[in-house]
Amino acid sequence: PVNRPFPFPSLVVSTVISSSRPGILGRAGRGGAPRYTARMPNPTESSGAARNSARALPSPDDLLADTWRTLVRAVADSRHAWRWPALATIAADGAPDVRTVVLRNASEALHRLELHTDARSTKVAQLAAHPQAMLLFHDARRRLQLRVAVQVAASADATRRSAAWALLSPTARRLYEIGPAPGRRIGEAQAEALRAFTAGRSDDTAGPGDDEAGSAFARFVLLDCTVASIDRLDLSSDGQLRSRHVHEAGGWRHEWLAP
Repeated sequence: PVNRPFPFPSLVVSTVISSSRPGILGRAGRGGAPRYTARMPNPTESSGAARNSARALPSPDDLLADTWRTLVRAVADSRHAWRWPALATIAADGAPDVRTVVLRNASEALHRLELHTDARSTKVAQLAAHPQAMLLFHDARRRLQLRVAVQVAASADATRRSAAWALLSPTARRLYEIGPAPGRRIGEAQAEALRAFTAGRSDDTAGPGDDEAGSAFARFVLLDCTVASIDRLDLSSDGQLRSRHVHEAGGWRHEWLAP
């Protein structure tokens, strides 16, 4: 008998080769057909292998540290999946509102994330009325999701605003020069003009601004998102794992959650 691997790892197939010539294994079946026998697996074999291949459960502190490292990395890498989270707020009528934003800064020491927006956007008024919000990060490659509960406030620090403005690319600054406020209904001609303006093909801002301030920098708002809690869900093939990390006066409190 010659043991050969079968497509199913738990099944071993023995093939008996038949020959009509004497001295070669003898006859195994009618017409010289191979005969197959199956051996049932030993339960201790597979379970032991699974135990040996499984990684140790990471500590909550390690998970939180990895989360902040990844957020900081996303700030520096415009192609990182976590660079573009979704921000959920409460609209004036009480309905949920959500949009994609750009993560501009992350500070573990201050447990704070930074976003930028136009002062005329609806989210500014929404957050002034209901500062509690949620940021959703998702990395499809790592199969990792974060739900970050935050308290949001517009920064009044002029020095920080100026420094953040200076770091913006010319393309990003250009968005604050647009005349109509974000979300305002416009005509087809204005839509085409703004399309060309944001692509850098034109200097037409599609009409005067909707605000009295007028300047692009005056419309620039730096949003400080103070992290209240992080819900981390790992859906990797190594096994699903979910944890919650709540920031309190004395530091972080951790707890495990069912996935």
